[in-house]
This record gives sequence, structure tokens and C-alpha cells, in this order.
Amino acid sequence: MAELFEAPLILCVDDNQRGLVLRKVVLESAGYRVLLACSGADALPLFRNNPVGGVVLDYRMPGMDGGEVAAEMRKLKPAIPILMLSGIVEIPPAVLDLVDKFIAKGAVTSLVDELRKRVPAPGPEAPKRAQREESLARSEKLVARSREILMTSRRLVGENRRHIYSGFGKNETE
Repeated sequence: MAELFEAPLILCVDDNQRGLVLRKVVLESAGYRVLLACSGADALPLFRNNPVGGVVLDYRMPGMDGGEVAAEMRKLKPAIPILMLSGIVEIPPAVLDLVDKFIAKGAVTSLVDELRKRVPAPGPEAPKRAQREESLARSEKLVARSREILMTSRRLVGENRRHIYSGFGKNETE
């Protein structure tokens, strides 16, 4: 089936592999496509080279922390929403100014709700709607082809009748 829509791409950045996998499952079930990065250094090239619609970013990571990553992302693509997750409650105000929303880790429903406000996803009905639209298009092509066959059949039957009748009548008159 050809895709009639493309779900938004979300980049999740966290050094905790379990957290990344959990967020991937949650976000994909909410209708998003998901890229994963285990560090800020891994995240920046993915952010730069992909059509990312939003970022879910951990604050505390080795190497570049979430604040440094958010600052670089703002330089590259300032309009992309960044949601920061952390188990740390007190994030420096300068870092909070770089992100669209801070969410405490573990608040999964809040993450999806906040992400949907900023990066709308097609939702679970979109694939069904796309399948219906594709099925309708195939049906319309089938109906059009059936009409062509019917018209050709009628024309051929009409020609054959004329031959039969003209041949029949010819024999009778001879």
C-alpha cells in the first residue's frame, strides 16, 4: 500500500536505553515515527539531516547535557519544538528558556499530550483512512475498466447481430 500520509518524525535523546525504547513504543503507538540517539553528539547529526518535527530530550547525559544539545538545535532549526524530560526537578532557567516544555520523567501521558499540542500526529485512524482512500481509488479504476469492457461487449454483440441478421436475411432473400 502506498502511504498517503507521513507521520511526523520525533527525535528522542537519552543516555538511558530503556527509557529510549519505552518512549519509542509510546510515541509510535501515538502515531509518530521515532529516531533514537543515546547522546547529544549522536543526536545533532540526526537532527540536522532528517526532517525532524519535534525533539524529546533528556537533561542529564554524559558529554553534552540537554541544555547544550537544545542550544545547538535552536541554532540549526529554531522552530522545531523541544520537550525536555528529566528526573531532576530543578533545571537552570537558562536551559528552560531553550525548550518549549519541561516534563518530569515518568509522565508518559503528559509527554504524548504535550507533543501532540506542538506536533500533531495523524492518530490511529489515519492508516485506516489511507487504506479506505486507496481502496476507493482502486474500485473507481475497476468500475471504469468494467464500463469500457461492457461498452466494447455491447458494440461487438451489436456488430455480430447485424452480421447474423444481414446474413440471415440475405439467405432468405436469395
